[in-house]
Order: sequence, then C-alpha cells, then structure tokens
Amino acid sequence: MSLLSSVIKELIQDEVDYIFSMDVDQVFVNPVGSEILGSLVATLHPEYYNQPLDTYPYERTEDSKAYVDGSEGDYYYTSELYGGSCPEVYKLALTCSQFIIQDMEISFHAFLFEESYLNRYLIQNRPTRLLSPEYNWLAAQKTSEEIQVKRILSLQR
Repeated sequence: MSLLSSVIKELIQDEVDYIFSMDVDQVFVNPVGSEILGSLVATLHPEYYNQPLDTYPYERTEDSKAYVDGSEGDYYYTSELYGGSCPEVYKLALTCSQFIIQDMEISFHAFLFEESYLNRYLIQNRPTRLLSPEYNWLAAQKTSEEIQVKRILSLQR
C-alpha cells in the first residue's frame, strides 16, 4: 500500500486516469474491458462469495486499525484485484498504509495484512464498481454454476 501510494503521488498521478493493483500470480484467460472501470473498484473474494457474513475473515482485534465490528460489512473483498481512478486509489492506498504503520507502532500485524485494511477501508468508503469473482477466480477452485466465465485466474492459494 505504501509503494502504491508513493508510485501514484510521485510518478503517475498526472499520467493516467485509472490504476489497478493485481497480484503477480494472476493470468488473463478471457477479455477484460472498460466494464471494470469506476471511481473505486473492488472484487468479491471467490472463497467467500455467497458465504455467510460470519465466515468472512475480517480483522476482529479491536486495537487494530483494520478492526471490523460484527455488525459491519456485507461483502468480503479480495486484495488480489482492486483499483479505480488515480485520486481514489491514492486515497485508499495512503489511508491503508497509514493504518498499517499505526498498527506496527503497537506491534500488531493484522490477520490478512493488506486485505484486512482494504476491507476496513471499503466498508467505510463503498466501491462504486463491484466486480464478481470471475475477475479473480482461483485456478484450483471448483467451477461454480453462477460463475460461468472466468476472466482472471489466480494461480496460487
């Protein structure tokens, strides 16, 4: 998150309209186009898609800046694909990196690290575009009747 906010601020904020962050183990297997563009874009996590809210691995340690109360949240987002407009992604990355630093100052490491902070941020700042798990399907995961087309496969898990 710190690197992403720095790259946006120092190198590309005036060069591009949109920026996306993806894990390096992802492979495009079907077309991805302008349908993913939005101010703040998040992708539903394929392992928690259509699962009960109480199964989501939100950070439950109250001292953490990533803390999500049991009454909050309605989706669980993956950190393997998110993005949006440069200014919005900058705000997201800067806020999350500040939360990470604040937690490090109290010697705390969130359960799912960056994904925990991303979910905290997106609960407070709702995405304007929500991508289905077809944009981050796990290669090893069984096929779903609901997700007929996989667009991006995640090779590791």
